[in-house]
Formats: sequence, C-alpha cells, structure tokens
Amino acid sequence: MTLQEIVQQQTQEARTALADMDKCRRDLLRQRAGLEGRLKRATTEIAQFRTLEKERKRLISEAEDKEIEIQQQLEDIDRQRTLLIERLLEKREERDNADSLMKDARDRTEQAQKVIKDIGSEKNALEHMLEAHEKEKSRHQARLGDSLLRALDLRMDKMKRRIDQAFAGEEERQKRLAAAEAFNNAREKDAEIKDLCGQRDQMSELISLATVPAVKAMLRESLQKIERDLQARYPGALEIEEAVPETTVAEELHYYVDSRGNTCILVPVSCSAWESIENGSGGPTEDRSMRLLWALIKGNGLGSEDGEFQITRHGCIFCGRFGDEEIVLRDGFSLDMAGSGSMEFRFMPLPAEIQEALLDEASNA
Repeated sequence: MTLQEIVQQQTQEARTALADMDKCRRDLLRQRAGLEGRLKRATTEIAQFRTLEKERKRLISEAEDKEIEIQQQLEDIDRQRTLLIERLLEKREERDNADSLMKDARDRTEQAQKVIKDIGSEKNALEHMLEAHEKEKSRHQARLGDSLLRALDLRMDKMKRRIDQAFAGEEERQKRLAAAEAFNNAREKDAEIKDLCGQRDQMSELISLATVPAVKAMLRESLQKIERDLQARYPGALEIEEAVPETTVAEELHYYVDSRGNTCILVPVSCSAWESIENGSGGPTEDRSMRLLWALIKGNGLGSEDGEFQITRHGCIFCGRFGDEEIVLRDGFSLDMAGSGSMEFRFMPLPAEIQEALLDEASNA
C-alpha cells in the first residue's frame, strides 16, 4: 500500500467531518448575515421614529405656547373671544392628534426595541454556535494532523521492515550460494558424491523412459534412496537452484523543508537504534542502521558543513543546510547488503499536507 493510499485511508473520516463542518459554518454565516441586515433596518426605523417623536414634541410645545397666547388675548380682547375659542379648540385638536401620533411613534419604537432585543438574542446564540463550530473544526483538524503523522509513522515502520527483510533475504541467498558451492565442489572432488549424482541423473532419465508402472515405481524408489543419501551428506543441497538471483530493492526516502528553510530527509532508523549506536551497543539492527546512514553520507558526499543527524518523535532525520532545489539534483544513493544485493534509495518530497502537519507539530512543541 502506497503512502497516498495510507493517507487516504487514515484521513478519510477526518476529511468527511471537515467538509460537513465547513458546510455547517457557511449556513451559520449566511443566517448571521441575514440577522445583521434585519438589525440594521430596525436601527434605521428607530432613528426615524425618534425623529418623528421629536417633531411631535415640538408641535405639542408650539401648540401649548399658542394656547397660552390665545388665553391672554381672550382676557384683553373680549370681542375676539369666540374666534379665539375656535382657534383654541383647533389647536387643542392638533395637540390631541399630535399626542396620538406621538403615542403611535412611541409604540412603534417599543416594538422596534423588542425586535432588536430578539435579534440580539438570536445573534448571541449564533455567535455561540459559531464558536462551538470553530472549536469542533479545530478538533477535527487536529485529528487530521494526527492521522497524517500516523500514516507517516506507518510508512517509516514498513520501510524499516522491508530493509530488515532485504538483509535477511540477502543472508539467506549467501547461505544458499555457499551450500551450492560446497555441493558442486563435492561433485567434482568426492568420487562417492560424483557417483551418486551420476546414478541420480541416470535414474531420472530411466524414469522418464519407463512405460511399465511397476518398473517406474521401482526406479522411483531407487531414486529416492539415492537422494536420501545425498540429503544426509548435504542437507538441502538438492533444493538449491543452479542460479540464485541477486536482490535489488528500490525505496523512496521522503524529505520536507522545515520553518528555517532546511531540507530534512526522513531516514528509517528508529530512536532506539540511534540510542544504541550512541551508547556503543551493537547488533543486527544497529549494524544495518549504520550501513544505511553511511550509505546516505557517502552516496551524496555529505559533510558536517552540509547538515547534521537529529532524532525526532518520528525517528532519525538528516537536517540539511540546503534548500529543496538542491536535493532535487541529487540522484539518491545505493545501500550494499554485504553481498551482491543492494537497495536503491531515491529522494521524494512528502505530500504537502503531511509537511504542514510536521511543521504544525514542531511549532506547537
């Protein structure tokens, strides 16, 4: 399974959840925009009603002043009393109308204030929902980052196992070559082994020519006896193929650029193996790790001025003091497995989302 397939498998649930959360967030933002429009219209209406109320108060004040003036005129000019009373009644009617209009404006103002209060409550509820949405989205983003880094760890673990399997396969190949060489030397120098091999070849030819079942069975029994003798002297010799294929394995070493612009190459060497090497402990795993590290250094002509090895939560990395444009020009390197087999490593950039997850992890450390 490739890294992209592992990433897809590990992050599918988190991606689906993020897509749902983004849709929910768009709906909530659209509702909030609608409420903000209603709030703006209600605020405008309040301003208009207050202006109207102010005007009505002004009219009431003017009417009251006029009433006082008319009353004074009635006292001074009795002959104008009837006319002034009529005008007084008119002004009172105007005042009553203005009172009614003012009350209506006040009622509308109170209704608008209630609408504003209701909108404010809905807006606060939406703000709380948006805050909860953002927290939930952050949680899913954290899950996505963890899934990506877990996929990277799985990839590195599988690469370590493949390296171990490649070395184990090469060791088995060398054993088979040594057994084949010993058996072939015996066929040349040991007369008894040479004779047994000749009898085995003749028996095999006679079996292929025999047509009588009883004769063929007798020949097979004789052939089995000869092969048991050979197996007793050289265990497994008869199963060894004449040509044992060489082992060649191709692998990709991923790299990324950290926040300082350094190119970091992920090396499949575990933290425990690195600590054992630093402590001077030896073993098959440490030996293979040292071979891999030395092949990386030698194959790319790296020196202390080019960078340094570091241990992270994800294992060993080579933190190179050069940009990614330089590593693109490098062909990689070859790891000799102490025989004629080898592993070929080529540099490959990490997917962008895994690089981002690594950088986020480093910034939050």
